[in-house]
Amino acid sequence: MERLKKFIVIIGHYGSGKTTFALNLVLRLADQGKNVTLADLDIVNPYFRSSDYKDLLEKSGVRVLSPSFAGTTLDLPALPPEMYAQADSAADHVIFDVGGDDAGAAAFGGVSKTLGETRDMQAVYILNRYRGFIKEPSDALENLREIEAAARIRATHCVNNSHLGHLTAPDDLMAGFAYADEFSRLSGLPLLCTAVPDRLLDKITPERSDLFGVREIVAPPW
Repeated sequence: MERLKKFIVIIGHYGSGKTTFALNLVLRLADQGKNVTLADLDIVNPYFRSSDYKDLLEKSGVRVLSPSFAGTTLDLPALPPEMYAQADSAADHVIFDVGGDDAGAAAFGGVSKTLGETRDMQAVYILNRYRGFIKEPSDALENLREIEAAARIRATHCVNNSHLGHLTAPDDLMAGFAYADEFSRLSGLPLLCTAVPDRLLDKITPERSDLFGVREIVAPPW
């Protein structure tokens, strides 16, 4: 994976695996000795929020910024004021885990204005070909444009995260390679990495240099 910038914005289709990728990325950076902040901006989906893993993250030295009511039974979370003050953060990296689709991405619209015109930022679109409404790369591109408009940001990279959860087999992953390559061509976005469950890393043939092993941390609450 190429050198990461200070601000990393994780966007994508609902259910694409944004939170799993964000959690693995911040934990990887923390393991490397980096000062990392994870900002959970998902105020839409109550089931798969990165702030639900606050204990795990803080034990690894990660600072977590959460919606005001995240982790409670209340249904109307709001972003805390410090979420809008990250332009001056002393952290090496601030990762924004943005809600899914354009509805979830809208929450980042206000935050993006506070970051100004910084060039020290990457916006990463998480791509999963197995999500129902983006079966074709062109569908994913349309979804990306909607998210960009809502979040007031332009994506700089994409991540191939094509999987079927705990049912994922090596053939499922390899079937996603051509899909991701075509999306990269259509969108003009370079592929940052290909996320692969740790248990399947040694099953990918031929070997690829862009593999990023992920722990399957996020589990459905049912």
